[in-house]
Amino acid sequence: MEEWNCIKSKVESIYSDNGTRTEKYISEYVFVGDKLVDSVKSGEINDEEASIRLLEFANDQDKQFQQKEPKFRFGIGIMRSF
Repeated sequence: MEEWNCIKSKVESIYSDNGTRTEKYISEYVFVGDKLVDSVKSGEINDEEASIRLLEFANDQDKQFQQKEPKFRFGIGIMRSF
């Protein structure tokens, strides 16, 4: 949970250069990350579970991106950037 603000700002700044192609994926990733932080704060899940869920979400996003943008061999690789 403590790392989320750092990750969030890096993700938003790194991918802002990619334009609208990745904008949808980044905004969804940030939304899910923020919701997971809320769940940790409320005690619904712990940090480890939140990290796992965020990683799984990012992997699913990469798969979707690669299907829509096959010329980008490595997808958007959100979590692999850190």
